[in-house]
Amino acid sequence: MSRTPSKTSAGPLVALTRAEAITRLLAGLPICEEEVRWGVAGNASTPVEVLTALAKDKEKDVRRGVAGNASTPVEVLAALAKDQDEYVRGGVAWNASTPVEALVALAKDEDQAVRVGVAGNASTPVEVLVALAKDQDRVVRVVVAGNASTPVELLVLVVEAARDDVLVALAPDTVEEVLASLVESRNSSVRAALAARPYEPALPVLAGDKVVSVRAAVAEQPLTPLGVLKVLAADDNVKVRKAVHKNRSATDEIKAVAALIGVK
Repeated sequence: MSRTPSKTSAGPLVALTRAEAITRLLAGLPICEEEVRWGVAGNASTPVEVLTALAKDKEKDVRRGVAGNASTPVEVLAALAKDQDEYVRGGVAWNASTPVEALVALAKDEDQAVRVGVAGNASTPVEVLVALAKDQDRVVRVVVAGNASTPVELLVLVVEAARDDVLVALAPDTVEEVLASLVESRNSSVRAALAARPYEPALPVLAGDKVVSVRAAVAEQPLTPLGVLKVLAADDNVKVRKAVHKNRSATDEIKAVAALIGVK
């Protein structure tokens, strides 16, 4: 390890490691330099010894910096997972370097923001994601749906359990297997959200849905086949016909059919 020459109070030069030099510098900073310690705490290049020391800083913002640092040692993250400040615990929850044991504990944290962090952490074990998929807080469930580590079968269950279309809307990379299963979802909001996505195989099926909002969503979709739009142009609900009439992909002939029956 390289050492940096430094003068002691007596004057002679001594060799300091980079970590020792930073530690001495921080120790000599006045209280008003909290932002400097915070910057060092969040720096991925900060030596482990310094991060360990800053994890005990009296200022919570400094500890938050350490909690979110990917270079922070796992034993330090485990300790910070028990910090009194919820934002410090939240930083640990989002940190991909956090040990599994700590993530398991944080998944049960009383603070919603902490559980959200665990839900979005790619390192979170599947069994923990399964538990968080049933969380009472909707945001936690939404974040589980967006986690790249969430398995397909769990994602289907999470979306099916949704009381609105938020989960579908926030999962742009949803795999085709999941989308295909949602065509027959019992949740009409989920079916309507699916119709609004660029997933063409579902559109002909959803065009025959008994729920008006689902058919209207198909009618608004620019990717809906012209043959399907032609059928929807004669739908018995004005909301559906109006959606067809406004669809930029609909031909003048199709729009004329909708207008003839009525779009007002």
